[in-house]
Amino acid sequence: LWIAYAVIWILILPVSVHSRLSVSWLTNIYYEVQALVLEMGFGTGVLMSAAFGALAAMAVFSYLYTSKSAGMMASLPVRREAMFLTMFSAGLCCLLASNVLVFLITLAVEAAHGMLGIGYLLQWLALVSMCNVFFYGFASLCAMLTGHILVLPCVYAVLLFTAVVVESIIRYLLDAFVFGMNTSSALIFDFLSPVYYLLSGTRVLPIYNQSVTDPVVIGYRYTGWAPMIIYCAAGVACVAAALLLYRRRRMETASDIVAVKALKPVFKYCLAFGCALCIGTWVFYGIFYHGAQALNVV
Repeated sequence: LWIAYAVIWILILPVSVHSRLSVSWLTNIYYEVQALVLEMGFGTGVLMSAAFGALAAMAVFSYLYTSKSAGMMASLPVRREAMFLTMFSAGLCCLLASNVLVFLITLAVEAAHGMLGIGYLLQWLALVSMCNVFFYGFASLCAMLTGHILVLPCVYAVLLFTAVVVESIIRYLLDAFVFGMNTSSALIFDFLSPVYYLLSGTRVLPIYNQSVTDPVVIGYRYTGWAPMIIYCAAGVACVAAALLLYRRRRMETASDIVAVKALKPVFKYCLAFGCALCIGTWVFYGIFYHGAQALNVV
């Protein structure tokens, strides 16, 4: 799993940087490469961290989802805290070590071309590492909420996009039923869906030299450092919450859909509300709304 993570990053970043630097006739090639490095950090870094964070959590906590392995691990003379931190660190350290490896390879590629941008590479390393901390920490928390390995990625994906999906559906319904309702404004709770917020709400902007008549690009900056730091801190909080749940986890809940007894009614009613909202909206827009539009056109 972690070899695949490292290999994909090597193909994405160092190889891309080498290909771009090999085209020596392009103007401002140095700054274009550094913009590419930053865009890889917050764009590809978010997607890679979201995917491999869930896979890493499924790998290291897989023993919780079968009765025999959960009972065997619980019988060891090891404190729950030490066991959780060992498993969690195994996954996170491998992801961070892969980031460092890709950083060093990219650094060597840029040095070989004589265009070393260590500052931008350090920013890439910080962005990807903070994404790893958040998404892997959040996936670890989701791993404590369920006793089934196939439910883990479902809960993880649903919680990552619930805010955006629910708000968008409610806006569409208000637009359909409330005359004059303005639903074209930006989403209010998009920050609760980190993948959507980071990919749509942050970007890499050029820095211009304003001292000359014709502005020239002299660098690039990333606009999302504040939310990225907040998400990283939220990931640490998720790890702390996961540890508290793991300390009180009943190993007999292996193979259960919901491993925390107090959350079972919450899960049931939230699932019912979500299905009613999504299926009802799909039926309305698929049958009645488009049919009404067709009649209006005729």
